[in-house]
Amino acid sequence: MKNTALLVVDVQNGLMDEGPYQGEQVLKNIEALIPVCRENEVEVVYVRHDGGKGSELEPGTRGFEICARISPQSDENIFTKTYNSAFLKTGLKDYLTQTRNSGDHSCGDADRILH
Repeated sequence: MKNTALLVVDVQNGLMDEGPYQGEQVLKNIEALIPVCRENEVEVVYVRHDGGKGSELEPGTRGFEICARISPQSDENIFTKTYNSAFLKTGLKDYLTQTRNSGDHSCGDADRILH
């Protein structure tokens, strides 16, 4: 499954603290999925949103951080976006193309607006 990656999108404290619909269940599902991916050599890639200065998703704040329950490991990639797209000006598309991750799967708060 080396051509597959799990994309974890926008699972940040600032978004999850607001209590999204079924947020706790989403976190539990991601918590269960990530170790299975890691054990089966499926790359886990994180995407987080930079909301800019003064926002709940301001870099350097607790809100910007990925939820600790699903924290990336030191060797896992994190892409930061400033638009409602994981691919617009993030380098993610190029990275996935170069690493041939053609069977990508996504999960997270903004999964519905990934593209």
